Amino acid sequence: MTSNMTPRRILMVSQSRSERYTNALEAKINASDKLELDHYLYTPNHNDLSNDIDLFLVHSDRREILPIVVEAFYRNIPIVQLFAGAVGQGTHDDLARHAITRMASYMFCGSAVERSRLIRWGEDHKRCFVTGGLHMDNADTILAQGKPVWSMQVYPYDLVLVNPETMEDNPSLAAVEAFNLLMKDKSQGVIFCEPNEDPNRKEIIDIFDTYRGNYPGIWTKFPGIWMKSDAPRADFLYALSHCRRFITNSSSAIYEAPYFTNVEVIMVGKRNRDRAKPDPFTGGSEKVVRLLEELPLTLKTSLKYCW
Repeated sequence: MTSNMTPRRILMVSQSRSERYTNALEAKINASDKLELDHYLYTPNHNDLSNDIDLFLVHSDRREILPIVVEAFYRNIPIVQLFAGAVGQGTHDDLARHAITRMASYMFCGSAVERSRLIRWGEDHKRCFVTGGLHMDNADTILAQGKPVWSMQVYPYDLVLVNPETMEDNPSLAAVEAFNLLMKDKSQGVIFCEPNEDPNRKEIIDIFDTYRGNYPGIWTKFPGIWMKSDAPRADFLYALSHCRRFITNSSSAIYEAPYFTNVEVIMVGKRNRDRAKPDPFTGGSEKVVRLLEELPLTLKTSLKYCW
């Protein structure tokens, strides 16, 4: 326990749209008298790793985060990884996530299935914890801030979010699959979300722009429109909560969409197809904060491989 002691300094680093789910977690860290949220950066560099950081909290599997994780590892700063043990297909993110796991001193998992997977891979069971979901811990507050895209409350529409599958021969094949679904069903409206910054994002945008340009007559009510990748998360969740179908290969299908029981989720491609839904689905922020307050500040020095 750390009561009556200097608060532990927590460094968090984030870069991509999918990492904006930590609002509730940040608020609980800031509310704790045992923790101090040191930084929340979108352009991390090694100078941010000051020697008085107690824990480096990593909630990413993106390539941008790897260099600073490696630097923290070699500076003996304990690393705590969120959503450790998750698996997917078709992207570099999967391998980056597991590389971070090997350097992490503590691993927080979304489900018991993922914790068991880490233990099978040789991680110490005493360093693996099930914390559950974080993304929707303050969903009602976030949704209240959302702004509707015009006409979305009047007519049924599909929400489409497809990211590149970076390790596949055709990284934009999932977009073609989504394209074919839209053509087959001829929905009255479509909101396209811009893909993340992975390579081949332009090919995905071009596929959907071609669809919008060549088939304007499909939308009898309103045309397909774009939601920018830097749109507020509140606007994305608002659009998700009101859509008819969510067509995607994004982890949003696992971590956010199940909150809205009225939404049909259709997975395309391979990316994130094998991910497990968090269990419990909400409430993870409180568990994470409690662990950050109480866990020993010790480094993982070995793996207990099971051959």
